Amino acid sequence: VVTQGGPGTEFHSNAAANVARRLTRINANDVVDPTTKAAWKLDPPQYRATVTVEGKDAPVVIEAGKPEGDTYAYVQIPSNDKDLVYKVSSYDFEQIFQKGGEFFELPGVLVESAAVNSIAYTLGGASVALTKDGGTWSVTTPETDLAAEQSAVDGLARSLLAWKADDYADSADGKGFNENADKVTFSGPDATHTITLGDKTPLGGRYARLDGGSEVLVMSKTDVDAILKPYVKLFSANVFDVDEGAIEDITISKGETRYELHRTGDDAWEITEVEATEPADADKVTDALIALVDLRADAIDFPEMRAPGDVFGTVS
Repeated sequence: VVTQGGPGTEFHSNAAANVARRLTRINANDVVDPTTKAAWKLDPPQYRATVTVEGKDAPVVIEAGKPEGDTYAYVQIPSNDKDLVYKVSSYDFEQIFQKGGEFFELPGVLVESAAVNSIAYTLGGASVALTKDGGTWSVTTPETDLAAEQSAVDGLARSLLAWKADDYADSADGKGFNENADKVTFSGPDATHTITLGDKTPLGGRYARLDGGSEVLVMSKTDVDAILKPYVKLFSANVFDVDEGAIEDITISKGETRYELHRTGDDAWEITEVEATEPADADKVTDALIALVDLRADAIDFPEMRAPGDVFGTVS
């Protein structure tokens, strides 16, 4: 039973029983340097569990840290005589420090796809809008000639309409909810819903509020990545649409250096620089061609007409 805290929703008592069982068989993979506890997120510890055990005079306190991006967690038992920091698997860590959604029934969206025909969200100042026409989702904002990645767009809609919080926080203090917070709005003929996003959580998700409610929920990192997609994930990131074999001439300028490559045969090229022409290294030219046709963007920024700063070089 719940004796303190909780969001006040239905409690899953079997989850607590599972934690009690799992506490008896947590094994460390290794030990790490205890003098660098800040690196293990143990100074101060991010997580703490206090376990009262029948027959013991004092509770067992388990403290843990989970550095962002690390596949392991780090655990210490303050009552131990030895100053040890244990390295444990993410799986074992999650068996002790389960998310609130394991213990309580938390709010979510769970909206039928047929009931929604528009989705809009902001992500760090970038705006995205989706519209459904005849069952097919398309990107209407930003306006661009770039081809949309349809699977990514459809996946975004599916993830959003099935979203359910997997954790919660006791308070909104310091969680980043303000007038400039990112938002996701989706609507249809009969309903409109809004998810307001706050700061990142320790595990890389985002704090969230649903439809202006007071509850502080957590959107997992998996859901954040699936729903709040940057532009480069919504559109084709291929910079060029050209076949390697169709390229006949390449001109490269970089500072005061300029040279031209001209195809003289299927795998033969010549290079011209300062009016001097000679055979080019075919293997190196092939490497350059592959790099060009496979070039993919890491990010796309629509408001800017050109890259900021001075031009480094040009390739034609």
